[in-house]
Amino acid sequence: PPELQNQRLFLRDSDDRAAAYIAGPAPPRWLRVDDSGPTGLTEMVEENGLRDLLAMQAPPGEPFEATMRRWADRRAHPLYMSICLSLMAEVINSRLFTTVRDALGLTYDVSFELHNFDRLDHGWWNVLVTSTPQKIDQALAASLSTVRGLASQRVSQHELDRAKRTLLTRHESDLKDNGYWISLLTHLQNHLVDGKDVDCLGALVSMYEQAIVPDIYEAYHRLGLGEEEVFTCVGVSGPNLDPEVEALKASEPGAAEAAAQIAEAARNGNLMRALQMAIQAQNKGASGGD
Repeated sequence: PPELQNQRLFLRDSDDRAAAYIAGPAPPRWLRVDDSGPTGLTEMVEENGLRDLLAMQAPPGEPFEATMRRWADRRAHPLYMSICLSLMAEVINSRLFTTVRDALGLTYDVSFELHNFDRLDHGWWNVLVTSTPQKIDQALAASLSTVRGLASQRVSQHELDRAKRTLLTRHESDLKDNGYWISLLTHLQNHLVDGKDVDCLGALVSMYEQAIVPDIYEAYHRLGLGEEEVFTCVGVSGPNLDPEVEALKASEPGAAEAAAQIAEAARNGNLMRALQMAIQAQNKGASGGD
């Protein structure tokens, strides 16, 4: 029901604050991608127009058939989907910070997280964004638009390389922590977690290093991002809640529409226009919409 899919909570508090959650389904960490070998993968590449992109990311002089064999081998690896999901999450987090926080100034803190499990065949993703009660609807709409924006604004090689560096640096640092080692070793001897073994973990670094942009979209296209798949919840608190609640209820449709327009301008690279729109929306909210 719509009232459960998009919820609002109001609490009395000593300070004005607001937070929003956005959530949807995600693929499992150990999902196996069935390509039916290099031949089936080649057909998928041709259908989706990926041939030129793969050729650009292949070693100089490598035949296309050899590129397909290497990609098919990686896609058959048990770690493949886990690597794709991690790189995708890092790219989305970077875009959220660049757009919602730095360009639009709607929040100081926004994050995208994946919740995957070893033994369950599903997971979920969520975005947490904090803001002021007056800006929280704009922050929520801009965050959701940014996540959905990967479909229209393709991930660049620069974004992929930065995500690789971040994750590999984090992996190297976390190897000094016993808790991280335990998380890596969990379920190694569990037959219910197919494919997870010592050899699998040994390929972690090389799998990151060999990842290409289409790998990110292998995970991204499996996220639930449709209107009926996304759930939101906004929480608002403050000392003078009753008048504020009525003002928020009255401004919700306009705030959401303005946020979508701001996010669209930022996504198209027109940051100055996005900033102007954000300032106008803020001034309009401060004046009560007059």
